[in-house]
Amino acid sequence: MISPKEFAKKWKELWEKDPIKFSAEVLKGLEVDEEVKSFLMEGGLPDEAPLLNFETELPLYAIEEDLSDYKYLGFTSWGDPICLYEGDGSVVYLDHENDYEYETFINSSIPQLAETLLVYSQMIQEARKENGEDAILNNNIPERLKHWLLEELKRIDPPAVEGGFWQAELENLDEE
Repeated sequence: MISPKEFAKKWKELWEKDPIKFSAEVLKGLEVDEEVKSFLMEGGLPDEAPLLNFETELPLYAIEEDLSDYKYLGFTSWGDPICLYEGDGSVVYLDHENDYEYETFINSSIPQLAETLLVYSQMIQEARKENGEDAILNNNIPERLKHWLLEELKRIDPPAVEGGFWQAELENLDEE
């Protein structure tokens, strides 16, 4: 699993921008392993990543009272809230169009999310080098890069490719 410092270094190398680190004050009251808090404080998350946006300046809060174990981290490109589930430390998004009734798995943990964002970003950069700036928009991604991404996601977080957000994104890469 990637370390917080390694993530921050690699993210800056890819995007020429530091990830945003969470303060202890923002994480106050969060009921997860200290490793998760340390990762968020030392490595952080990007304010913008492909498909996902994170907000690090607000205290992590529950989406709704009856969803108190789901702490808001940011939002998807569709406006669905991305949450850290305190129950097991997983990262999910909640469907805002259905009153948060449906959750979709993203990653098993914050470090796995960070590493997944890195490899997805690497795939984007490589596709753009080979096929131009619009390679992702036009789904003009070389098969070898799609295969590499799938294998990397399996290595990083096997459940992430068994359904949920990343499996759907992999399928979207094949759409014409």
